[in-house]
Amino acid sequence: MSDFRKILIIRLSSIGDIILTTPLLRSIRKTYPDASITYITKKQYAGLLADSPYINELIAFDKSEGFHGLRRMKRRLRSQHFDAFLDIHKNWRSRYLRFGLGAKLITTYPKYIIRRAFLVRFKINLYRNIRPVYLRYFEAARKLGVQYDGEGSEINYPKSANEKVYEILSSLGYKFDMPLVVMCPGATYFNKKWLAEGFIKTALHLKDEKSVFLIIHGGRDDKAVAAALDEHLFELVRNLLRAADDRVMHLAAAGEGDEIARAGIGLA
Repeated sequence: MSDFRKILIIRLSSIGDIILTTPLLRSIRKTYPDASITYITKKQYAGLLADSPYINELIAFDKSEGFHGLRRMKRRLRSQHFDAFLDIHKNWRSRYLRFGLGAKLITTYPKYIIRRAFLVRFKINLYRNIRPVYLRYFEAARKLGVQYDGEGSEINYPKSANEKVYEILSSLGYKFDMPLVVMCPGATYFNKKWLAEGFIKTALHLKDEKSVFLIIHGGRDDKAVAAALDEHLFELVRNLLRAADDRVMHLAAAGEGDEIARAGIGLA
């Protein structure tokens, strides 16, 4: 294990997937407490890991710099002489970076793109055993002797972020002694979307059966579904926040709140 003193991990996007790498990060740190761990992600997602106690160096890739920026990053990585490179993204950018890197060990994880496509597009299930994505990430660290510690995902954020959330909720009139429900009707991909009618029915139930403070969480691409919700629930809807999809589910899972996921397969 002492052979792996410098470990490089790459997961460029997106919010939910990056959060799901945190169990792997923590378990690697437990296995290699003295190793130097470098993590590469896109600039817009770097804040998710900026306060992680498991990373020594966080590299923010700026997509706007194009291939020239990627080439500069590759030269930088070559000069750092990593012992292990864990590619837990497996796209053309990560493949380019790992080619010729010179690391003693280069590993990836099973992405099951074809199986996923058959399930989503044709409703044909080719999965033999269902394994959560965060556990599949551990396949990339199998040769490092890293095992899942069973403690779930996590988010490390500064105190200022917590204070900002408190400030926003207070400005909306939220009383902190009542249940808070955040509904996220939008999603990046069609197979992750739930029908607006489902959200409306759920919100009305919460209104009638529970005394909750409801926030509709969405962005510019979610205006249509948000308008439908607003039409039926105008007295219940408090505010429209930023972009939403399954990333919020992963955020909830990494925190102390409860999360409910509704996939749109077979509904849309």
